[in-house]
Amino acid sequence: MLEKMTVNDLLHQFNYELDFTNENGPAVKYITGPNGFGKTTILKLLVALYGADWKTMAALPFKSFDCVIDAKRLIVTKDEWQIVQDENSDEQDDLDVRLDILFEGQKPLQVSVKERDGKFYTPKKSGDHSIEMILSQKKILYIPETRVIEKNLPKRNRKTPVKTCNDSFIKYLSILSDKIEDFLKSKLKNEFPVNEPIEGLKFPLVDKMLGFGLNSEFLTDVKKYGPIVEKLLNDEFSIKHEVDKLEKFMELINRYEFINKKISISEKDGFRFKLTDKYNTIVDLDDLSSGERQYLMLVYKMLFESSEHTLVLVDEPENSMHMSWILEFPKVIKELCKWSDLQFIICTHNSNIFEQRWDMSQDLFEKSQLRKAE
Repeated sequence: MLEKMTVNDLLHQFNYELDFTNENGPAVKYITGPNGFGKTTILKLLVALYGADWKTMAALPFKSFDCVIDAKRLIVTKDEWQIVQDENSDEQDDLDVRLDILFEGQKPLQVSVKERDGKFYTPKKSGDHSIEMILSQKKILYIPETRVIEKNLPKRNRKTPVKTCNDSFIKYLSILSDKIEDFLKSKLKNEFPVNEPIEGLKFPLVDKMLGFGLNSEFLTDVKKYGPIVEKLLNDEFSIKHEVDKLEKFMELINRYEFINKKISISEKDGFRFKLTDKYNTIVDLDDLSSGERQYLMLVYKMLFESSEHTLVLVDEPENSMHMSWILEFPKVIKELCKWSDLQFIICTHNSNIFEQRWDMSQDLFEKSQLRKAE
């Protein structure tokens, strides 16, 4: 768990001390503050740190930062040397950057990064690389603000963010479907079909999978082996957990009122919406409202792109959401915290998204004023 963070000279002007712990509460903290106070830059620093992405870190404007992660202290110090060009040169000044990384219990790591003509080059490292190995075991998920996601999509065959999410979801369902089939085939190879009619037997977990459109032909046929199928699937945590995740996804989507629309999921289509009219008209995902797309993508990413003990960073999740949805959002976050043991750090401009519980927030404007007063 990320417990604390102190950052100095952020954006060449701010010093912050941030506490990400909550006594007797969920592992959720909100960062608030006006535009330009560094909320997103703090998230980018954490993403670069957890990914040992020293090139990105070298490009970010800060002097040093200090974190406590799982009760161990980590310090990053940044030094810069500007290489000034001739005054008659049309080229911009170059930059040499050195990062010194200290992690409690480990030997130091030094990283040198050169910037030439506005481009940062591959870092050169010296010292013990065990810090990078430790960081690689820490799990992090960054969900940037929607406009940033759209900007970073490939230009060729560009799909909208919601359709890109759905493509990933279809792949996930296909992999899960194959996993279920391979597992059952390996376990049932020495079994024989039951002699009794299967119509009277109950298959709650198999029927749930069928309801999610998972490998319908195989799962319908495999019922002929009787109750052992249910027992095998219920005893296999890795499969049952994924099915529970699909159920949670449906529950969280259905909790919000997508006006006159109903969601279904299948291996072929991923998630799909239909109007509740007499024609059951299929709604193109791009025709969902901006708030509906925002919430759909947030829930998808938080559930399917994270795993247990992940640090989840979310930037401005309230964008395009109606106030009633914003007020419901804290409950969704708290549920996900408990359901998958996640830690959340959420940047926002809207205090309603944390029910105006200021004890759960770190306000950058307030902290900057306190530092000035000191």
